[in-house]
Amino acid sequence: MTSILGPQLLRRHQGRRRGAGSLYHDRYGLDVVCLRIGSYRAVLTDERAGWNWLSPRDCAPLIEAALTTPSPGFRVVWGDSANTRRIASLGGSLALGYEPLDDAEDYLVLGSHDVVDDTGRIGGVFTTVDFDDPPYKTAT
Repeated sequence: MTSILGPQLLRRHQGRRRGAGSLYHDRYGLDVVCLRIGSYRAVLTDERAGWNWLSPRDCAPLIEAALTTPSPGFRVVWGDSANTRRIASLGGSLALGYEPLDDAEDYLVLGSHDVVDDTGRIGGVFTTVDFDDPPYKTAT
């Protein structure tokens, strides 16, 4: 499992879930589709969301495609709308039958609430959380 996903990825909460999905597929033959949903919000107020936004209108068809695809095996797919500035491939979600309609450029409203993301990571500030620290650390 760690050879496919990498030990650093499994340290993060999201990586642990992907690892579990892969494990259950490999051991028990369960079909698992992990959706990497970017920014899901009705009003876009930051540039980062311009490349990873999933519109409310596109969300339901994405989930429906993930749930109704026959025998998908184990997949990790990006869940974004048809954004002009997209940096991740929608190939995996398109293979499920997902057809996005919206583009963030048509909905982006920049103003005084802009969020600056200077982490240089796809997950932005969310990747800076250490899940080994409280409140995420579980009691032993």
